[in-house]
Amino acid sequence: MKISQEIIEKVKDAADIVEVIGEIVSLKKRGSNYIGLCPFHKEKTPSFTVSPEKGIYKCFGCNRAGNIFTFISEFQGLKFNEAVIFLADKYNVHIPKNINNEDNKTQSRIELAYEAMAEAAVFYHKIIRKKEGNIALQYFHKREFNDEIIELFLLGYSLTEWDLLTNKLIKQGFDEEILIETGLAIRSERGKLYDRFRARAMFTIKDFMGRVVGFGARLMIDDKSQPKYINSPQSIIYDKSKLLYGIYESKNAIRDKKFAIMVEGYADYLTLYRAGIENVVASSGTSLTNEQLALLKRYTKSISFAYDGDEAGIKAAIRGAELALSSGFDVKIANLPNGQDPDTIIKINGLIQMEYLIRDAQSYIEFAYKNALETGINDSALAFSDFVRSTIKAIVAIPDSLQHDFYIRKFSQLLNLSDKQLRQVYKYRKQYIEEQIIQENKEKSFDKEAIDFLKIDDNQTLINYEELLIDPNNIFNEEKLLLNYALKGLEEFTNLIERYDIEHSTFFSQTAKTVFSIIQSHSDENNILDTIINDNMISQKVKNYIIDIAMNEEQPSENWHKRFNAEALAFDINNIILDAKNKLKLRHLKQSIKEIQELMKEDENNINHKIRFIELLNKEKELNSMIYKM
Repeated sequence: MKISQEIIEKVKDAADIVEVIGEIVSLKKRGSNYIGLCPFHKEKTPSFTVSPEKGIYKCFGCNRAGNIFTFISEFQGLKFNEAVIFLADKYNVHIPKNINNEDNKTQSRIELAYEAMAEAAVFYHKIIRKKEGNIALQYFHKREFNDEIIELFLLGYSLTEWDLLTNKLIKQGFDEEILIETGLAIRSERGKLYDRFRARAMFTIKDFMGRVVGFGARLMIDDKSQPKYINSPQSIIYDKSKLLYGIYESKNAIRDKKFAIMVEGYADYLTLYRAGIENVVASSGTSLTNEQLALLKRYTKSISFAYDGDEAGIKAAIRGAELALSSGFDVKIANLPNGQDPDTIIKINGLIQMEYLIRDAQSYIEFAYKNALETGINDSALAFSDFVRSTIKAIVAIPDSLQHDFYIRKFSQLLNLSDKQLRQVYKYRKQYIEEQIIQENKEKSFDKEAIDFLKIDDNQTLINYEELLIDPNNIFNEEKLLLNYALKGLEEFTNLIERYDIEHSTFFSQTAKTVFSIIQSHSDENNILDTIINDNMISQKVKNYIIDIAMNEEQPSENWHKRFNAEALAFDINNIILDAKNKLKLRHLKQSIKEIQELMKEDENNINHKIRFIELLNKEKELNSMIYKM
């Protein structure tokens, strides 16, 4: 859904950047700005600055910078539109929808689905505190989920009645089709609606924004005709292959710890979280998917698998690790004792044992080799060669080719084979993969040069031509002063152009010229700085540099404080701009003088060069006089 610039501006005007960031960072006022400890990196001295006047933030430690949308996007792991919607909901800004548009009709249904699921979660959760829900409460307490966990994760219970939830939601105004679409209700052959979940302990499933999207449910009564565990079916808001259980509650801890622990089920997740290991997520009983890894990559690129210690868990961990490696993750696998899972380890041996297992987790190569030895790779040549080829295949799939050499050397040491032998297998496998890719590209009629051009490695940063032209060390104080003024808004930028005749050629350094061009190309909207920050075509490195310019108020001239009353001149923007403009003229003039001097050396008798040299010297003297006497 495309959100108009008008709505984006309304959300920005309604949202208070100090309030939003202040909910996460403890901010203290310092002058016109606020400072605090950066939420994006560990620091002891505050270097994170928020400017409410400009609506931007900047960390002078890690160089993270942006506006209110950037902050929510990075901290919450949201895309730009998701950040706008998040803030619109928080500040009650209505995002209008055209009811004649099919996409917006779908969007409206999706929002109703979220509302219905949220109501259902609260309904189930409230029952657990009543007498009828005691059976589920005892079950959760037996699993050692304390009241804090029950509240935080909205654990609940669905009663045995056939249509209790269905009737409640219909009375609240939800239509029957929404209840069916979300999987909360089922229509019988006779057309009657009844609840999907009955007599079950309820695990509420949220997406990464904290919205309820589904439920996992365990049967609490002895009924052989029903499955012990059921989940919400795939719906317009629930796709288990794209979700990670606990991602909403754990994303900040994952970001802080810089790695995620991947477990298999709800109980494993909740037990670890309750024990204090909060950087954890669960794949919710499904095989790990690329979509789940893409979600996790918003917060970290390191995973430690802590799957069950049985045969199925080991195989799942190896498959998951291979997929994660191919997605660019740094991967480790914990060696859990045979037949145990994280839940039982903590209950039997305690938290310290689990922390040791995570600390001592092995690399994919080491874990796969250890498991292969236990399953008999040395029993036959075929088993050995199959294992070697499958492991080499996983190495070749790693997108960062610089890691290949590390893994090949590690693997050769484990197998006690020569580096040369393994590299031969690696070479054939890599060649085979490359030939497959070329063949697929041919079948899709893609241009190979275009593919090479568009391919961006996970370890690369998005770079555009502006970034190549910007050197923070190659810009002058007076240039930054003019650019700072231009970034204040459309009125100021127009004033520079129309009243003071500032243009691209006014600037001396290539860096300043590039930044001015970016400002000029984003001057259709009043808030130029926001428009630049929200532009996905500009690299973050360039945005950070422009935010630096906007954040820092440059001194107008090194001589002003000596010759004039600085306080009286503080608000005389006219003199400040003229001073900066004249100093840039002087720089251009000095360059012209240097060029004419070179010409005079080459042709000493050329009278025109000498005349031009004298003219330039007179202009230099005149400009110096203007700069110092304003």
